[in-house]
Amino acid sequence: MTTKKSQATNSSKEPLWTGPQCSGPQGGISQSLLGRFLCCRERFRLLVVEGLREEMLYNHKIEYGNMWQICEEYHAAKKPWKEPLLKYVRDSLLEYPSKAEQINKWYNVCKTQFPLYVEYYSNKTETRIRKPVKQEHKFHVPYELPSGRTVWLRGMMDEVFSKNKKLWLQENKARGDINEEAMKFELPFELQTMIYNKVMQIETIMGSLPAQPIAGVAYNVVRRPLSDWQGRFNIKQRKGRLNKKTGQRTGQESDKQYYERLGDLIKENPSHFFMRWQSVITENDRERFLQQFLVPILEQLCDWWEHISKDPHNPWDNKNTVHYRMPYGVYNPLLLGRQTEYARFLHTGSLLGMERVQTLFRELDTKEDIT
Repeated sequence: MTTKKSQATNSSKEPLWTGPQCSGPQGGISQSLLGRFLCCRERFRLLVVEGLREEMLYNHKIEYGNMWQICEEYHAAKKPWKEPLLKYVRDSLLEYPSKAEQINKWYNVCKTQFPLYVEYYSNKTETRIRKPVKQEHKFHVPYELPSGRTVWLRGMMDEVFSKNKKLWLQENKARGDINEEAMKFELPFELQTMIYNKVMQIETIMGSLPAQPIAGVAYNVVRRPLSDWQGRFNIKQRKGRLNKKTGQRTGQESDKQYYERLGDLIKENPSHFFMRWQSVITENDRERFLQQFLVPILEQLCDWWEHISKDPHNPWDNKNTVHYRMPYGVYNPLLLGRQTEYARFLHTGSLLGMERVQTLFRELDTKEDIT
């Protein structure tokens, strides 16, 4: 009888990952993989050692973001975007045949929204003065740690552009729920933004990017239609009225009419659907991110891999001090996307909303012993 453990592991198989210090095709670390390491080291090991990943299910939010990214990529390269978008949709239909209705719906939404986005920004001064440098820029760069170890950072940036002889990272986001103030507040310590910012610095030294100062990040955020809670933007296709005597509907809205109405709604409310803002990243921001996060976590990642690689399929030896499985019942507001007063204090040092305590076990001090 085959056990679940033996199904999940293969002690004769080499790990899929070759480690953070390996420059090969299966080595190095991306921001998404580093995020997995932060959440749970055992789940991270199951992916990078055993090659086990949860099955990818259809998610319209992710799919719409992918559709939009294809349109952005081809438009930025001054190439037609409609055929690449259609090809992606056809591939999605083959992968998720049972989701054909949803795929076609979001394809039509994207095909409706993107031309309006292009038109809206075509005459903006910001669009005219910026000079594209890289689109869909893949990177794989060495980063030397204080310990002398070199970690290879890898990933892909949406876009790098130059303005006034300074480089900007552009991140394209398609979101349903947008909290502009929260997003701006988080940028100077946001995982992807700050890692990419450091990579851009390295690449200016290596020569793969122009030797210009790194100014910061430009966020290009698009609201996914039909996804917000405000009723007037969350329109539904009109089904018309059924005549019980004839069995026919009157006033029924065709698909063409529905998407034309959606297009009119977007065109009449461009600031609701299209947002851009730039956030300057200072040298202090960079140093704080490196000192308080990137350097220590990459050193820990290297320490962890040195332990794991000795017996990658059996990490639970008696000398283990670095590997763990995240238990249930842990409250982490950051992973839930919530901001607390700690965020303001860490960012500004302000004590507003904070208080000092005299004990860490308040619930134990306030209850009487009834035994």
